[in-house]
Parts: sequence; C-alpha cells; structure tokens
Amino acid sequence: MVDFRWFDVSRRYDSPNDDCDHASVEFFDGHSTSSSQLGNTLCGTDRPSLILSSGSSLTMRLQASGDFSVMDFRAIYTVFSDDTSCSSFTCTTTSRCIDSTVTCDNQGYGNCGEEDFSDQEDADCPVVYTTPDLRPLLYAALVLLLPFLFLLYFCCWRPGYMVWACGCWRRQSCRDCGCCCPVQSRGLCRRICTCDRRATKSNSVGNLREDGRMRREKAL
Repeated sequence: MVDFRWFDVSRRYDSPNDDCDHASVEFFDGHSTSSSQLGNTLCGTDRPSLILSSGSSLTMRLQASGDFSVMDFRAIYTVFSDDTSCSSFTCTTTSRCIDSTVTCDNQGYGNCGEEDFSDQEDADCPVVYTTPDLRPLLYAALVLLLPFLFLLYFCCWRPGYMVWACGCWRRQSCRDCGCCCPVQSRGLCRRICTCDRRATKSNSVGNLREDGRMRREKAL
C-alpha cells in the first residue's frame, strides 16, 4: 500500500496539470516493470489515490526529462493484511492489520490508509520523554567561566598582582629623575623622566662645591 501525503511531479514554469511527458511516476504490481501497471501514469500536482498491490511486492518507476522537471512528493509505504485474526495492530476504520512497529511514529502520518489515523492516536501511543543533550551548553559555559575566574582571582584575591609582576620584569629605578624606566630603552627614560639629566648633573656638582665651601668655613 502506498499512500501519498503530497504530490508534485510536473515541469517547472508550466501549468500545474501538464501532461506526463516531462515527469511521471508509475507503479507495477510485482517485482519488475514487466508486471501489470497499477492505475494510470501519475503526474501533476493533484494528490493521487491510494495505491494497492495484490501481493507482497510493488515496483515504482520515476521518469524525468530535462532540468526543469519537478519530483517532489512524500509517500507512506505500508505492508498490511486483511486477516481478521490480527496479532499486531488492527486499524479502526479500514480494519487492516499492520505491524505495530509502524504505529506511533511521531510523524503524524497514518499507516492505515484512506485517512484512517487510528495508529497515531494518543490513547494508543505512550508518551516518550527525551532528555536534551546539554553538553554543548556546558562546554560553552566553561569557556566563558574560566576567563571570568581568572580575572576575578587577580582583581579580588590578589589585586594589582599582574601589574606589579609586569613592572618587576621591565622596570628599573632612575635615581637621578626619581622615576622608573624600562631597562631595554634608556633613551626613552630620558624623555619620560620629569627632570633633565644634564641639569641634575650640574646641580649635583654645584651642591658638592657648596658643601666644600661650608666645610672650609667651619674649619676656619
């Protein structure tokens, strides 16, 4: 049994019910296309009626010619029997016997045919609870949490430690200027310091001369 849910086998940009020269679907009642054909050749956009085979096999042939051919349909293929002593599931309206594994498929498509959806009723289908996969959310939370903990440690537990450590690695005292400058760039230190080294040097010499004069005066 083949039950179409929607059907669009046609040629694009043509009328919806064009002839079947560009695209078509055929069914045969047997293992090959040499078996007798079931119904007419199908095409267009109208939903076909139920396709029933007389045995346990069925053959479908698709034909399309050109890039503008459209093959867009969904069909439900179900094996059933008309046995009254059904040991599996019996459809309510059609009384067909189908396998219980095709019931409650969570897709909303009936496998009984002829708009019989008794195999999908909530009373016969248990509720299945699925647990969502939270691993991607946990990984993302860890990626965002680790930098936050790192910053929290240096800002709250050891405030200023990072700045102090970087300063110990790269700075030395400029005693003449009363400031600090990088070891690798002493020329930059002259521009950063607030005093002039030459002026500081001359002031130091002047201070030494004044100290010597005061000592001589005391000696006299």
